[in-house]
Amino acid sequence: MIEVGKNKVMKINNLSKIGVYLDAETGDALDNILLPNNQILGKNFVVGQEIEVFIYRDSSDRLIATLKEPKLKVGEIGKLKVVDKAEIGYFLDLGLERDLFMPKKEAEKGTLIGQEYLVYMYVDKSDRLCATMKIHKLLNSTEKFNVGELVKGTVYQLEEKLGAFIAVENQFYGKVAKELIFTTLELGKEYDFYVTRITEDFKLDLSFGKLKLDQQADDWQKLLNHLKEHGGVLDESLEADDIREKYQMSKKAFKRAIGILFKMRRVTRTDKGFVVNEHKGKQ
Repeated sequence: MIEVGKNKVMKINNLSKIGVYLDAETGDALDNILLPNNQILGKNFVVGQEIEVFIYRDSSDRLIATLKEPKLKVGEIGKLKVVDKAEIGYFLDLGLERDLFMPKKEAEKGTLIGQEYLVYMYVDKSDRLCATMKIHKLLNSTEKFNVGELVKGTVYQLEEKLGAFIAVENQFYGKVAKELIFTTLELGKEYDFYVTRITEDFKLDLSFGKLKLDQQADDWQKLLNHLKEHGGVLDESLEADDIREKYQMSKKAFKRAIGILFKMRRVTRTDKGFVVNEHKGKQ
């Protein structure tokens, strides 16, 4: 059986003016698959020779072979660039003569022409190659990483209320909670993250920042510097969104940093909030 979207070793059945025909092994010559002339320039193929080809469909929906290596194959996740858009969906550069179709329902909100995104290639009910950005259920759990480890991951989904979903090394499930996002993340872009927690089912919770004591030291120093440079007070009653915008940290980290500064006697509590202590206190 000939499967689209995969490599296959096939035997040359006959030569023609438009290329060579590969034996589909059905017993019917009409089923044989064409390897076009533009694929065989400079090559001296002979009848009976076996060659490895990639099988896909041409613009007329006929099975066709190529010697080119596609950027993605069926069952794989990888980055492809969006090169065109139609009412029914998008077209991605597969590295072949024909682009890969991605139905509109399989794209994430905000998909743009010219940008690269993580997609999964599959065969639809009509035996055509298609792509989807809905890769959430296709990613794996892993025991490969440790808490505190720096990893690379690509944003494959953004949810306003939940945060960012990350494909670590394009294959493992990761997530950055909304309260830990202090910068604008772009769909399809790769970033560095720290592993902050590994769940019971071995999924990865991620963060941009360093961990534990190192991060806490950065947080309180950041607040202290802000007070010294801009004056004002540290108001514990600020909303989480305001804290993220002004100080680039979560509300939990903000309150913890204030607590550290207070214990170090670097700030003093007033009716309006915390202000820099005139005495430096202990370092």
